[in-house]
Amino acid sequence: MRTMMSDFWRLAVRYRLYTALNVIGLGLGVATFLTLALVARYELGWDGFYRQSASIYELQADFVIGNGTFHMAEIHDPVLPAVESRMPGLQGTRLEQISADLVVPSETSRTVHYDQTISFVDPNFFDLFDLKFTAGSPAVLASPENIILSATMARQLFGEKSALGQTMEVTRHGKTSVYRVAGLLQDHPANTTITTDLIAAIPKTAADRPCDGWNTMCAQTYAVLPTAALRQSFLHSAHDVLMASPMSRAIEQKDPGGEKMTLKIVPLPLVHFGSDGVANDGASRSVLFALAAIGTLSLLAGAVNYVNLATAQSLGRAREVAIRKVLGASHTRLMIRFLGETLVLTTLAAMMGLVLTEIAVPTVASLSGWAVALDYGWTLPLLCGVIVVLTLGAGFYPAFMLSSFSPAPVLASAHLPTQGRFGARIRLFLVGLQFAFAVTLGICTLVVNAQALHLRHLDRGMTIPGLAIIATENLNALDRQQNAIVNALRAMPEVTDLSVSAGGTLGRYDVGSVHRTPGQKAFMAQTVAHDEAFFRTFRLHLLAGRLTTSERATDVTHTKNGDPSVLAQNFVLSREATRKLGFSSPQAALGQTFMFGDSHIAEKRTIVGVVEDVILNSGQDTLPPPIYELETTQIEQGIIAFRTAPGAMPRVLSTLHKAWPTLAPGVPFEPQTMTEIIAESTRGDIARGHLFSIGASVAIAIACLGLYGLAAFNAERRMHEVGIRKTLGATTAQIMRLLLLQFLRPVLYASLIAWPLAWVFMRNWLTGFDNRIALTPLYFVLTTLLAAALCALTIFGRTFGLARAEPARALRAE
Repeated sequence: MRTMMSDFWRLAVRYRLYTALNVIGLGLGVATFLTLALVARYELGWDGFYRQSASIYELQADFVIGNGTFHMAEIHDPVLPAVESRMPGLQGTRLEQISADLVVPSETSRTVHYDQTISFVDPNFFDLFDLKFTAGSPAVLASPENIILSATMARQLFGEKSALGQTMEVTRHGKTSVYRVAGLLQDHPANTTITTDLIAAIPKTAADRPCDGWNTMCAQTYAVLPTAALRQSFLHSAHDVLMASPMSRAIEQKDPGGEKMTLKIVPLPLVHFGSDGVANDGASRSVLFALAAIGTLSLLAGAVNYVNLATAQSLGRAREVAIRKVLGASHTRLMIRFLGETLVLTTLAAMMGLVLTEIAVPTVASLSGWAVALDYGWTLPLLCGVIVVLTLGAGFYPAFMLSSFSPAPVLASAHLPTQGRFGARIRLFLVGLQFAFAVTLGICTLVVNAQALHLRHLDRGMTIPGLAIIATENLNALDRQQNAIVNALRAMPEVTDLSVSAGGTLGRYDVGSVHRTPGQKAFMAQTVAHDEAFFRTFRLHLLAGRLTTSERATDVTHTKNGDPSVLAQNFVLSREATRKLGFSSPQAALGQTFMFGDSHIAEKRTIVGVVEDVILNSGQDTLPPPIYELETTQIEQGIIAFRTAPGAMPRVLSTLHKAWPTLAPGVPFEPQTMTEIIAESTRGDIARGHLFSIGASVAIAIACLGLYGLAAFNAERRMHEVGIRKTLGATTAQIMRLLLLQFLRPVLYASLIAWPLAWVFMRNWLTGFDNRIALTPLYFVLTTLLAAALCALTIFGRTFGLARAEPARALRAE
């Protein structure tokens, strides 16, 4: 080891530039690889910490309406018990979540906590999901009056005093139950889809259960299915149960416009990557794989840099090798020595990479929203593996080539050996590969950032500035205070318009089947119930026709006890809804009719107006188009939207915040401006653009480092040639052009590889957006020009110095 370190130190002192370039290049590659490996570990590790996670599957449903599919993570409550009766020994459990109000009594007061999500589970829930107890055990679920809290929830409800044994009142659907805290859990990890802070057993009586039997789908259903045969049997049994249930008619509609529900099972670790509409995090596997590829290719680019510079540097060490061989060193012994030098260098680069990773991980976490942290227990073994792979993978060829020099020709020649044109072409080929990766990533980065910018300035179908909404997770809690909040807002002179609505992208999610004529394939639409001030408040862009009004009886839906008693005959539709109905333009849809509701009970409605599509998401989530239904009575589970005079929004929110404890005691104050909602919807795309920008910058930096090293080597090797050319009359400009073209050619050739690759990647990625930019040649040409400019700037100093050298000095160099 001492000899290895001594050899490396002499080499580093003699070849300072090459050593620095190698360490920095490999260090950047290692840092990028480690950072993105931590991201990949976090994303791929969702729900992977449960003991049986590899065998746990979630039962999900797909509703097929016409050509559209709507995904549901929840199914009917009675399905699992019925399947278990058909499959004795099946290990399954249900998770049913509902919002409720909690009252924590004390000696002096009764503290109300609104909008708390309670998870009702089967008693065997912890057999599948082995969460860690700090007090109590899974057996407490055997008693229906017991409840289990997470550590965070215990502190929120009871402060610093012990929560164990305390009581609380839970009110849902107007019924109050008393629970006793009988168990405490550690807080669950951030990367889990099973979020449970309040856990109680599913009540045994049907009337007390969160799910209303076959009438609702609110049970997340899981089963342990370790074998393919068991999975197939489970899926068939679940289907048979549904076919024998009151839902069978909805599952197997015979007419073309009817609905069809199919079941599927999804492995627990993949639930995180579920489809839109499924109650999960909805992460993107394609983005994750792209980031993993960037990390791997960045490491590979650093290794290619080392190979390039090491082979170039080896020509200057030919005499050293020859003398060592004359003194008795064997080919194998020299290879081991040179691999040892590579080991020391890669270790230094790995240490630098670890330091950079420590700096980069918090930045990446804040940009992306991932709860990524540097875990040394996982990272250090991976880093050791990287060192070994880099030492053998990047060090073997230079060590083999360097130890292969024959002593006699080297010592007999007055000149250092060369590898001829083949060696030079190999080095330029490797540079071309590096720039192919960098240009591909650069093009993708430009496109991703351009798409994010496009989404940020997209026409959202309404006027965004000055608009805000008030909503909570439990909209029922807001309903009770709706009138008081509305009256308080109307009393503020700064509030110009105010509306209550429900459905659509905001608020409750009501969907229904829509088709134009009997027999036509239906599609799913969102029903937006609204008051008469809705269109004025949101300022939706009217494209054709008129808006509905309470002055026309056929425009209004009248409700009684929350259910519609008289349905409106006239509707306003979005542009997308009319397009799906088959109309060529908004004007063509006016006065036309459509069928609304399940195919066997659908009723005819008339289109009186068409408004522009409202876009509140990133454009990747394909949501059912809205249809607008006017109601004049209080709208249940509604959101309150209001518009203020220019510049008055902060003052209105401040005034409302002060009055909130009186207006809606216990209800969280969670207003959102529409500008904030839009910014949140594009946050992921903007963060993705930042991450790609960082990756592209690292890739280009590594390529430029290698290019600079080769330019320095080229300056030393071609000094004699430059002297002869200048003696024969070549000008400095001609020499510069000759030398620059030598390095610019690989960049231009790299573009021939990068352009089609980037086009395929970005074309596939952009197809996921309803609103997307055009993939024009500008992104490709601009990236190539930038890469060529960076290449020229990188080697300009070395090349210019060589081109200006006096012929006599150049010829004396050898």
